[in-house]
Amino acid sequence: MVNNEWKLAYLPWIGFNSVAEAVEPIAKIGYSGIEIPALYFFPTADELDKLVNLVKSRGLVVTEAGLSGD
Repeated sequence: MVNNEWKLAYLPWIGFNSVAEAVEPIAKIGYSGIEIPALYFFPTADELDKLVNLVKSRGLVVTEAGLSGD
């Protein structure tokens, strides 16, 4: 049985300086989601909220968020 409902997400680990920088190219090549790795630090909840809104504005979803308390 083939699951035609699966969608792909991208982990912007290499080639981007930030997750925000990766959003547009990832959306353009057809991914459905983006992962936020723990290595990117968000000083405030507001900055993380802005990133999530940017992701949603490009038709993507956040499929995983690896957040760290460091």
